[in-house]
Amino acid sequence: MAESAREHVIVVSGRAGRTVQPDRARWAITVGADAQTEPEAFSECSRRASELMDRLRAVVGDDGEVATAYVRVAPRWDADRKRYVGYEASTTVEARSQLDLAGKVAQAAMSDAVGRISGPGFEVSGEEGIRDELLASAVKAARDKAERLAEAADRQLGRVVSVRERGIEEGPAGGLYVTAMSLDESRTVEPEITAADQTISAEVIVAVEFSD
Repeated sequence: MAESAREHVIVVSGRAGRTVQPDRARWAITVGADAQTEPEAFSECSRRASELMDRLRAVVGDDGEVATAYVRVAPRWDADRKRYVGYEASTTVEARSQLDLAGKVAQAAMSDAVGRISGPGFEVSGEEGIRDELLASAVKAARDKAERLAEAADRQLGRVVSVRERGIEEGPAGGLYVTAMSLDESRTVEPEITAADQTISAEVIVAVEFSD
């Protein structure tokens, strides 16, 4: 019987990581409006979202981002859910900024028109470039592991026959969740935002032939 090809290949994993400090933050802010008709609800929600976006753009600066999704309009039920009493519209505005502006962004978002503020999610500028650099280190780590295993098995390694990137892993993101409808706008304060270090990592699966 022919010898299995698997007996001539060793498959190992390799990982490399780097701990970095996030430098950007993002918030998701939900805006809503109630009205008797669909057009009125849509129009009022759009107006509130536009006002919010103007306030946020004044805070995030030229390198920040403010964007919104579509406006959703749905019938609104009475307390017993037996009949429609109007319509409710909602949309989500997303704001990205430098980390040191995250608290000011949250403060600017707090108003009676805002139903929920969630975040911040933390991001690292140039994250994809860092991960690309880590891939080479992960492949080397896998090759080193294969060499140690081959030596223990008294075998000789040959060429790498395949390399596959594995799933991405990140460190803790941190976060804050605020229900804004009950806030007194005149008393809102800038929350203090701190970000824990984040681990960017790369992992690969490498198959290496035995040469003997």
